[in-house]
Amino acid sequence: MYEGETYPAIMKRVLARVANDVDKRQGSVIWDAAGPTSAEHAKMYIEADNILDITFADTAFGIWLDKRCAEMGVHREPATSAIRLGLFWRGTGANREPFDVPIGSRFSLETLNFAVTKRLVAGQFELTCEEAGIAGNQLFGRLIPIQPVSGLSAGELADVLIPGEDEEKDERLYERYEEAVNTTPYGGNIDDYRQKVRKIDGVYDSKIFPVWNGGGTVKVCFITTELGPPSTTFVAAVQEILDPEPYHQQGNGLAPIGHWVTVTGVAGVPIDFSAALVLKDGMTTGQVQPDIEAAITGYFKELAEIWAEQGYEGITIVRASQIEARILNIPGIVDITGITLNGAAGNITLGAEEIPVLGSVALSG
Repeated sequence: MYEGETYPAIMKRVLARVANDVDKRQGSVIWDAAGPTSAEHAKMYIEADNILDITFADTAFGIWLDKRCAEMGVHREPATSAIRLGLFWRGTGANREPFDVPIGSRFSLETLNFAVTKRLVAGQFELTCEEAGIAGNQLFGRLIPIQPVSGLSAGELADVLIPGEDEEKDERLYERYEEAVNTTPYGGNIDDYRQKVRKIDGVYDSKIFPVWNGGGTVKVCFITTELGPPSTTFVAAVQEILDPEPYHQQGNGLAPIGHWVTVTGVAGVPIDFSAALVLKDGMTTGQVQPDIEAAITGYFKELAEIWAEQGYEGITIVRASQIEARILNIPGIVDITGITLNGAAGNITLGAEEIPVLGSVALSG
């Protein structure tokens, strides 16, 4: 709004108000007196522009976006801790057997610490990362006890049961704000379910299938914040929040009374990729393969991100042309031919509850 209120423009107006019989040349008393005042006025207009930006939700950021969203009851989601699977044994070789560690035991892996919070079966426990955020999702391997555990021979950090999340970013918060303003969640309609499910830690989004198995039935299929399929543990946790299985239709969860909710996770369908490459002189397929795998994975993440927006009747199409376009942008690749997906030329159409995940990559050239 105040883009034209620059220092030169303000200085010009100030000097124009001074009588012409007064020396207004650069270095004169009038010039030197008007300069600092004009600079301060230009700064004031910059600040006024910033104030306008933080007044409106689509240009606000940080705490100012928090304040704007709070007016609609939408609050920034804090960082959460990853829940991981811990495997423990005693003995070695043929004598190795599952071992139960005490609840509350603490273990480390590289820079992160994990606490044992729940027993699943013999030798398998839920571990909670002591550092909130996505860092807790990324490490796998041998666990080192922080305090000695008598009888323990080995421990391993395995699957991500419920992914940890970083503090919600401005873009995601604004998306939820827009959703709150532009949709009408009420009484168990589709918008109501989607908003409730998105608030669950570790959930990115969901598809809601109304009346999928007769009157009063609802299917909720969700995707994790890592844009991938959830673990069975996570699916069970979301089921418990929405509509606990022993108490279907009784309103003991977030679902309205009378709704029988079935929770599932999106299924990852492996997509095997093969192609022939024409490379620049001196390049090999081994040099470009990691970049190709990263490009395909990035495309699949894009499809996963918009998966829920397609609605319960929407499908996902993996397009060979989209993969080709991304690969041709990789340095060192001149051309690509003979693309196949799962052994056949052309696109792959997935079901309403499926997303693509990268399978094998075979390159020739």
